[in-house]
Amino acid sequence: PLSQVPDDMNILLSQVTPVLKAAMGNLGANFHFFVYSDRAQSGDRIMNPYLKGELTVSFKSQDGRPQQVRFKTPLNSLYKPRICPNGEEAHISWNYCPWSGEKL
Repeated sequence: PLSQVPDDMNILLSQVTPVLKAAMGNLGANFHFFVYSDRAQSGDRIMNPYLKGELTVSFKSQDGRPQQVRFKTPLNSLYKPRICPNGEEAHISWNYCPWSGEKL
């Protein structure tokens, strides 16, 4: 995690935290945010949310068991929704609809 959180991120977190608490009560009050840089020491981006790939976050649960969360990219939320011919939402990384086989 960054030792010094950028001012713009502090502003965002200061606005999101009370919203989560109001919406979710004790659960929302116990959310903890960790801010990381998206740049390597070379200055290159570590992860680009627009390119195909995957980010795996590893951590240990309170009882010490290892846990992993995987985020597949590109992130759907950064694009206009795509819909297959059957009306189902299509992920941005799909080239073909898995239900009909049609090119997206």
